[in-house]
Amino acid sequence: MVSVTQVEGEYPFLRQNSSSEQSKGDQVPPKGIKTHLYSLGVIPKDNDACGGSFTAEDSQSLLDTFLLSQWEYHAWRGQLEYDVTACEFKVISGRKKFIVQLNNRWNAQFLKEFENNFLEPLRFMKSNYMKNCKEEILFCVCQGEKESSELLPLTVLPKDGVLIIANANYFANPLPVELFPTISAYEDVLITDTQICEVMDYPLKTLVFMSKNLKSLVALVTKICSTLHSQNTAFNLLITDCGTKIYLFPQVKNVTMECQLFPWECGGYFVCNNEANYENISETEISKHLASVSLDDGSFKAFKHVCFSIAVNLVD
Repeated sequence: MVSVTQVEGEYPFLRQNSSSEQSKGDQVPPKGIKTHLYSLGVIPKDNDACGGSFTAEDSQSLLDTFLLSQWEYHAWRGQLEYDVTACEFKVISGRKKFIVQLNNRWNAQFLKEFENNFLEPLRFMKSNYMKNCKEEILFCVCQGEKESSELLPLTVLPKDGVLIIANANYFANPLPVELFPTISAYEDVLITDTQICEVMDYPLKTLVFMSKNLKSLVALVTKICSTLHSQNTAFNLLITDCGTKIYLFPQVKNVTMECQLFPWECGGYFVCNNEANYENISETEISKHLASVSLDDGSFKAFKHVCFSIAVNLVD
């Protein structure tokens, strides 16, 4: 897997911080930091290119090929730190079939440290960290102005680009949440050509959106995620089946947790960095961990109503 991080703010690679201390004075953007850029082509308004049907048998896109090539290149150079396929993992006994990986080198604070040290306005004392951290970036994606997508090698990043970052979970099999049954969230009411379902009997309340019409699917999920973001609600996405199925995990803030769940944890895949935890972890413990950040019944019902309203408005 890879992680996706939004680049925002006045300068490439910088995210503005609202604190008064860091907003004082001039912030000097990092110089000389470049990475490969994948510029998305502009789709004409009368072109429904994203609305076709896609299957696993379809040939890889240029973006797919580039992502895999960059992953392999970073692995060949030893920049992924370790081979995740060589790590020990097991399926926890129980009905939910959670997956646990043992990785002594796993740093659960990786993304938090990356954002704090790399994406916020930087001081000179952080320059060394910045130079080292850039090796974990595979490339950047942005919206281009040309009709066709293109690759731009070693380019200074644009504003509002999306960083594709390598992380420790390179796992090809379905995650446990994908094996759970689903039920229509709205009593079989099909508002659009996107089916909205609820994952049954999963400790973290989850909605799944399914459609072969990628344009419609993306429009709906994007609007819902934008609404969650505006309400400062934590959430994760898991995209599967060649982009035709999207799991959405809305979460409450848990003051006992230093950070929110990772997307793969929402899906039922956990990493332990010591053997004691790896040997003793149980399905009950993982279920409680997921349930601790899950919306309660009332909040989830209200969330489903918001999703329903958004879907109806998009149709209108």
